[in-house]
Amino acid sequence: HNYITNLNLLDDVSINKRLSEMEARLLARLEQLSLRIEADFDAKIGGIKRESGDAQNSLSNEISDLASAIANQRNEFDTFRRERDAKLAQLAHAVMLVETEQAEDIKRIKAEIDQFIKDEVAKGISERLMSVTKKSEEESAALRDEIHKQVESRVMTLFAREVAKTAVTPESRIHGHEAVAKEGDVMSRFTESDLLSIKELIAEALRLYDADKTGKVDYALESSGGSVISTRCTETYKEKSRLESIFGIPLWYSSYSPRTVIQHRTNALSSGECWAFHGVGYLTIKLALPIHVTEVSYEHLRRELHPDGVVRSAPRRFQIWAFKELNDLESKILLGEYEFDREGDSLQYFQVQRRPSAPTPILELVVLSNWGAEYTCLYRLRVHGQKPSNTTMEVTDDAPVVDHRVDDEFTRGTRPFE
Repeated sequence: HNYITNLNLLDDVSINKRLSEMEARLLARLEQLSLRIEADFDAKIGGIKRESGDAQNSLSNEISDLASAIANQRNEFDTFRRERDAKLAQLAHAVMLVETEQAEDIKRIKAEIDQFIKDEVAKGISERLMSVTKKSEEESAALRDEIHKQVESRVMTLFAREVAKTAVTPESRIHGHEAVAKEGDVMSRFTESDLLSIKELIAEALRLYDADKTGKVDYALESSGGSVISTRCTETYKEKSRLESIFGIPLWYSSYSPRTVIQHRTNALSSGECWAFHGVGYLTIKLALPIHVTEVSYEHLRRELHPDGVVRSAPRRFQIWAFKELNDLESKILLGEYEFDREGDSLQYFQVQRRPSAPTPILELVVLSNWGAEYTCLYRLRVHGQKPSNTTMEVTDDAPVVDHRVDDEFTRGTRPFE
């Protein structure tokens, strides 16, 4: 048993020695392998680092080149933009100069054309007016002479006839009865002086009628001092109805204001030459001087001169009021209410139905209705009367003053075509 034990001990020592030697050899071998692996690893890492450094340097160079190229492109773009802006500014300046020159040329050409048109229009109007005036004067003179001759002949005939009715011949006395003398015998008894006096009376009557048709003073006439001072709330009829043109060139639309109603016309009334308004119309007139109003006369366009031959726009019912002051409604007095007969004469007279004791400085026409048109047309209103006998009557500073805004507002009224 001890032998075996000793033998086992010897075996263990030998084995341990061999194991130690083997372990030493393995450790040495492992150390060599580690050194070799580490050397290979370092070599490979160094190669990778070198390759990575080369790639990084190459990439950095490429990035630097690209940045440089971008900077160059930006510089070139900035240069191009500056050059473009400069050229655009130059072009804009050139265009502005051209536009300015064109505007000045257009303005000059327009002024020249306007002046040319004005000159031609003025020349045409002047020639036309001279021609029309000359022709009108010649025709008026010829017509007056013809009317004068006819009226003179008619009056002389009627005068002789009336005298002959009351004249008794010597033969009638002898035979004891009366006989009407012949017109020729009666006329032969008048001296040349008598006939001249009769002709002068006839001529004077014709002159009075020819002056303004009535032979009576019109105290509302604008050229004599009358004026339109208000139309109150009247709504003027707005319509462009008559285009005036010269040589085919349209110039303006004719229109008429409330002043038309109190203005004198050298020729007969023409269709549409009136003041037109909607509904109830007011026309307040400051007379040339305060008077005792005895009558008013209104003249409308003859129905024969209307395009349709029917007078629908003429006033129908209307009132005449007397005022002391424009806005003194307490002092107003109704002088009368009337109706214009559209089937009657174009010029009709209306006697006042009430006469105030004091003279009338302001007269107002109130048109209440017409004969069926959508608007009413007023052509010519005249106011007749007598001057106050009391010449000491004072016209105070409170007398109505013409409101020129009325003239400005209605200098261009509206002319309907009727």
